[in-house]
Amino acid sequence: MQTQSSAKILLLEHQNAVSAVDRINGFLDTIKGHDAYQVVDRKDCLGQTELSMPQVESVINSAESFDTVMALNDQVAIVALAAIENMGLTDTVKIYGVDGSPDMKTLLATTSSIQATVLLQSFKSTIK
Repeated sequence: MQTQSSAKILLLEHQNAVSAVDRINGFLDTIKGHDAYQVVDRKDCLGQTELSMPQVESVINSAESFDTVMALNDQVAIVALAAIENMGLTDTVKIYGVDGSPDMKTLLATTSSIQATVLLQSFKSTIK
């Protein structure tokens, strides 16, 4: 979000999955103390694409204004993009995801709404 001086953020999360909670909490910790970045709504989409579309559309249709989506993973971010495209908001909403998926990387290069994806590498532990 370094290119945005402010943001009204819609969080798409999965509150029952530890990894998803950690991702969103890491994002929230990063923007903490930056008053120009405000979370205006949070939707629990359970990480499921079929739940994500109506969640994003419901926020678009509400009085709540947002210009940024932070999604718990790339699949949900891509669905958010589809909802935003359907509503004609691609010029005004920026989308961030997590996973570094090939589809998201392609969209990052070809779509102005997609701003970033993060690839998390896990470290393999060996215990004797």
